[in-house]
Amino acid sequence: MKLTIPKNNLSSALQLAARAAATRSTLPVLANILLTAQNGYLRLSATDLELGITSQTLAHVQESGATTIPARTFADLVKTLPEGEVSLTLKPATETLHIRCGATKADLKGIPAKDFPPVEMQDTGKGLKVEIPTLKEMIQQVVFAASRDEARPVLNGVLLKAKGNRLTLAAADGFRLAVAEMSLAQEAVEDGFQVVVPARALVELARALPTAGEVHLAPLSGKIIFQTENLQVVSQLIDANFPEYEAVIPRTYETRAVLTKAAFLNACSQAAIFATHENNVTRLDFTPSNGVPGQVLVAAQAAETGEQQSELPGSVEGKPLTIAFNVRYLQDALKVIDVPEIALEMTAPNCPGLLRPVGQEGFLHVLMPMHLYN
Repeated sequence: MKLTIPKNNLSSALQLAARAAATRSTLPVLANILLTAQNGYLRLSATDLELGITSQTLAHVQESGATTIPARTFADLVKTLPEGEVSLTLKPATETLHIRCGATKADLKGIPAKDFPPVEMQDTGKGLKVEIPTLKEMIQQVVFAASRDEARPVLNGVLLKAKGNRLTLAAADGFRLAVAEMSLAQEAVEDGFQVVVPARALVELARALPTAGEVHLAPLSGKIIFQTENLQVVSQLIDANFPEYEAVIPRTYETRAVLTKAAFLNACSQAAIFATHENNVTRLDFTPSNGVPGQVLVAAQAAETGEQQSELPGSVEGKPLTIAFNVRYLQDALKVIDVPEIALEMTAPNCPGLLRPVGQEGFLHVLMPMHLYN
């Protein structure tokens, strides 16, 4: 293997793929990154056997070949190289990669490419195409709600469902639920599909995808493939049925408030300073408008710290209500909403509340209430 490649091209492709390399594994080769040079491209692949990322970039390939070298060491080295052309030459006899850039010379000892597990999968062409900005936004809107508790592995994932001309992503942790939907330009393949993708895989996918274009996605043999022109992300699926989340989405309400998102988020941020000491419990008092501007009181207190409250004007319809939520969950949901106003809909202090953007379809967030402090 022998090639030259601009340092910026190498660095960009390396940063994408290296994130999938294993940091703790009994197989040393999983800590490596696979370099494959052929047909005018350098392809970089890494995997921890659950997530695999392959990125490719143009290179001047003089001799085709492949090897694996330590991902972390290679990435750290490339960061320090000067701008310009990087020369990569493999010495097959010793499986050593010679790296040269400007006045820098380095040798990295590798492991033969034949010992590296398969990462890439053949895209069958089935599945569906989604606009990249839309998919990235949907991932951002739901992935934070996935559970980090490994006791229920299915909740560590995100439901990805394609049916008819609708694509749905949903995540829940038992205390909250986030759902994002969009219309597809085409009907979902055959009868559609429903899979559970590890949240980590979607986080890495959103980070790796470019800012524009389309991504093709398709489930295949217990995995899911996300493919663009120069990127492939392959993830193992979680083999479990996602809970029937639609049953917990409130369909009616007794109290509804429309608030300015920025003001509500700021009030929650202030409440969080005090609520942190009391399991993040924050009280919301809703006073209906009744012909005059309504009001929502956001309050938190801590026995050893003190108390705080913010009065927010807003349109409040229905019955007066006092309810408590985890303020961190409110903040998480508000931060992914990109419209001026939000609506809060509730039925009772002991029933789930629904938060949604005003004037923007396709996203909703359900929060379980908390017990009020005395």
